[in-house]
Amino acid sequence: SIEAEKPRYWDVEFTPVRVRPCGENKTYFGILLGYFPWVIKPKYKKSDGKLIIETISNPCILLPEQKKIVFGAECWWSKIKDMDDISDITDIDIDNQWYIKLLKDIANVHE
Repeated sequence: SIEAEKPRYWDVEFTPVRVRPCGENKTYFGILLGYFPWVIKPKYKKSDGKLIIETISNPCILLPEQKKIVFGAECWWSKIKDMDDISDITDIDIDNQWYIKLLKDIANVHE
């Protein structure tokens, strides 16, 4: 049998964010719409013969200037809480993320 789980999303927001898409050197204004289903994940439970369809959620961000939507996994982004947060996302900002440091340490790549 097939069992489709209700898509999981955490929240609907409409929060201003700054966004730098992966592979680009420009930061854009964006609107965090919320956390929406991004990936469909099927799994088969052999024990009871069920095919289960799940979703994985990700931040969904509208980029008005580009007239497109990107997901959080496709970019660097942060919420704009006050005027001090309105600045470009730089390579230094990205390199200072704890998980980037960890990945570089694991890969033994030091700059």
